[in-house]
Amino acid sequence: MAILEKLQKKMKTANSSCSEPSEKKCNPSRNAMKTTRKIELGWLHEGKQIRKRSGGGTRVVSVSKDSKKQDLLIMTKDLFFPNDESQFGKWEEFDKDIKDFKETPINDVITVGELYNQHKFGILRFYLSTRFSEDSTHNDTDVENTVSSAESETLQIENNEDLYSEPYDIIDLENLNGENTTETVIFEADDSEVFVGGIGNATSQIVDLDDTLPVLIIQNSDPPATSSPIYTEQLHRVSTELDESDPVFPVFPLGSSFTSSSVLDNPTITLEIHRVNVVSELISHFKSDEIMKFRLKYKFVDEKGSDADGVSRDVYAAFWNEFVDGAAEGADMRVPALTPKWQEEEWQAIGRILARGFIDQDYFPLRLAPAFTTALIFGEHSISTDVLFQSFLLYLSHCDRDLVETALKGPTDTDSKEELLDLLDRLGVTVLPTPDNLKAILLQAAHKVIIQTPKYALDNMAATSMSWLRTKITTEEEMQKMYEDKKPTCKKVLRLIEANPSNPVEQQSLKYLQQYIRELDQVRLRHLLRFITGSDVICVPKIQVMFTLLDGLSRRPVAHTCGAVLELPSTYNSFPELRVEMDGVLNNKQIEGDFCLGSPRRTDHGPSNAEKHPVLCMICRQNPTTAQFFGCGYLIQ
Repeated sequence: MAILEKLQKKMKTANSSCSEPSEKKCNPSRNAMKTTRKIELGWLHEGKQIRKRSGGGTRVVSVSKDSKKQDLLIMTKDLFFPNDESQFGKWEEFDKDIKDFKETPINDVITVGELYNQHKFGILRFYLSTRFSEDSTHNDTDVENTVSSAESETLQIENNEDLYSEPYDIIDLENLNGENTTETVIFEADDSEVFVGGIGNATSQIVDLDDTLPVLIIQNSDPPATSSPIYTEQLHRVSTELDESDPVFPVFPLGSSFTSSSVLDNPTITLEIHRVNVVSELISHFKSDEIMKFRLKYKFVDEKGSDADGVSRDVYAAFWNEFVDGAAEGADMRVPALTPKWQEEEWQAIGRILARGFIDQDYFPLRLAPAFTTALIFGEHSISTDVLFQSFLLYLSHCDRDLVETALKGPTDTDSKEELLDLLDRLGVTVLPTPDNLKAILLQAAHKVIIQTPKYALDNMAATSMSWLRTKITTEEEMQKMYEDKKPTCKKVLRLIEANPSNPVEQQSLKYLQQYIRELDQVRLRHLLRFITGSDVICVPKIQVMFTLLDGLSRRPVAHTCGAVLELPSTYNSFPELRVEMDGVLNNKQIEGDFCLGSPRRTDHGPSNAEKHPVLCMICRQNPTTAQFFGCGYLIQ
């Protein structure tokens, strides 16, 4: 009997323990029950952030998740315009708007809860944006006096010769994520001031600062020797208005001196990239969202040249060409192919690269399918059937494309039907096609390969690029126009050419160049643009042609990518002479991003290091040991 009682007790205990998890699941979490969220509110007047002492500052408040723009306007009015007045004037004297953390106006109908779901930030910041109404008689000098008085109390840094003479500190990429713990000390004075300083020769850390804060980088005379991706911080001036609640005290090497003289902007960082490893290194750089706060310049390792946009265009073009060739599926138009080595972090980094290239350099990879791009910027629901089907046709190979177009026109022979069935089988279609349902079946297949298959990549890229891209592309029509405008054609490239020939021989060389451009196909047009501008799509308003008198073995076309300038010899006696030399340049694999010892490389600045490589230039056939500015103006790698 005792054994039976023990078993009954054990069964009761087991039943009670099993029921506990289910009961817990039924109880909703406290976070899910919340109907409010905390937000930060600031004030921008005439485009400048107003500090606390002037009635602005940053206020943290709790609002309903259902709050909209009008609700935020009422709240900011109470905060910054008590009794309908402020230091700058009365509430009715201004044009008012609410802007998000990127200082772009928010939609009238979107709620705070929806913005939190969209941006995934811990706390969102909104700004009351005010400008004087056109009919307002307020005197702007009051605002200028207020801002100037605030700026006079801000720490500034004098143009010190010793400061600029020292090399800039080099910081490893992983410092962005805060994983490296070098000797950096943070002293907290109170809850609104943070002093950041280095000890001895320790490198500085890039800390997670508010978007209103300028940063001055520690300099170091002993940069670390490393072949890993690095950041090179560069000092420059700006006029950024600081929020009083977020003061920043510049950091200097020990022994350096400074005097108040200027205010700092967001710093510029230079990313060093190995051309042969451009995809993986650029993805590593862009894994942190912090990089979107900096100005970016690029440098290819072991290549000379200063980045004045040309190198940046070259980096983005090299990245997307290699990405589309090695990590995307399709023929003329492609979509990303999922790969085990790239997870959420990598795809989000690719989205940042896409956004940064377009925002900074107006570069967009036109080989991405338009339907995929539409879903990326505006969402899947915005894709029209026409755009989806045209993207699908360009996704298919030329042979399959002809087969589909023929089948849609009418009855086909037996062989064509078998080929069509084979194509549908490869696309995963299990429905038997008929003349009536063929178009619908193809649209379903198009949606599968263009949207469904790369959905994981699409969602993660959109999470980091959508808001940036929509600042320049606001409608699907603008996106289609962007594709059309950037696609290189003979007519468009010829319209870009600007030249002022001063004599008949220069006029003849220009005609040879124009004839050469007219003979190029789509692929070689992209190569020509890449050679002259650094980009394989149209990113520049003009291409300047300048004439030289180079002749004999030293004759060659020279491109300056930063200024989109082509130096064209005027000594060609015939069109075939120009065609041979231009083909030699465009056929060179270096322009595609592949390294080959002795192959030429275009450059914009300075002498080469060609004396290290005792080979002949593939273009000018000179021995680089005898060339100070190596033969054809290229670098031997």
